[in-house]
Amino acid sequence: MLQVELTRIKTKDGIILDGITVQPKNTRNTALIWLHGLSSSFHSGHTLIKELSETCARAGMGYIKFNTRGHDIVARSDHRFIGAGIEKFEDCIHDIRAMI
Repeated sequence: MLQVELTRIKTKDGIILDGITVQPKNTRNTALIWLHGLSSSFHSGHTLIKELSETCARAGMGYIKFNTRGHDIVARSDHRFIGAGIEKFEDCIHDIRAMI
């Protein structure tokens, strides 16, 4: 059975991002990081999440998928507005670094 967790990460500039991590029993300290597209969210694509996480687990790899600050059209992270409608694309570097 896979260990699936809903979790949060915080970027260097203070944005809190929700996501999912799937950790197999035996890991090679490697993980697939799935980056969704603009205005999408970590919880979209349930079938794909299941397929990818199971395939990764068989290969001894973890699987993670987090929101980026460009999820949804407009969203909130603590007291800040984020989302695709107001995202500065270069800021997604903070999101990717937090995931890693």
